[in-house]
Amino acid sequence: MIEIKAVDQTPADICVFEAANLKLAEDSFTGESNPVGKHILPIEGGKSISLVDRKNCCYSATNVQGGTGKVVVITTGEKAQIGQINSLVNEAAEEKMITNLEHQLEMFGRYVAAFTCVIAFVTFFIAWKMAGEDPATAAEASSPLCQLLWLSSPKVCQRL
Repeated sequence: MIEIKAVDQTPADICVFEAANLKLAEDSFTGESNPVGKHILPIEGGKSISLVDRKNCCYSATNVQGGTGKVVVITTGEKAQIGQINSLVNEAAEEKMITNLEHQLEMFGRYVAAFTCVIAFVTFFIAWKMAGEDPATAAEASSPLCQLLWLSSPKVCQRL
C-alpha cells in the first residue's frame, strides 16, 4: 500500500482503493492535457478497456496534480505500461526502417552511377577508336574516370 499526494510521481502501475479529489496528469499515455480525476469504483471490461477509461488505475511515471489517495501496486518495471512502451520503442529503434525519401535517394544514386559508367565507357570507346591504338593508350587519352574503371578491372591488371 502506498499513499500518494499532490506533486508525487507514481512509482508503479497502481490501483486506487481510497481517493480524496485525486487527479493525475496522464498526458504521457493518453495525450490528455487536463488532469484526470480518479475514483475507487470498479470498472467493467477488465484488461480490454482502454487506458483512458481506467479511472481507478494510475500509471507509472504520471504525476499527481491534486488530492490524495491510497493505492496498491499492480505492476512494476517492464510489465508496467511505461515499460511496455519502452520495449516497443526499443524494438522499433532496432528495426531499420527506410523512409520513402531514403529509397528515392538510393534509386537516384544508382541511376547516376549507371549513367556515369555508360558515359565513361562511351568516352573510352571513342578515345580507343580515334587513337587507333591499344586500349591502354585509349584509356590514357580518355577521362580520368575511364582510367579508374580500366585499372580497377582484374583482367587488365593481370595483363600489365
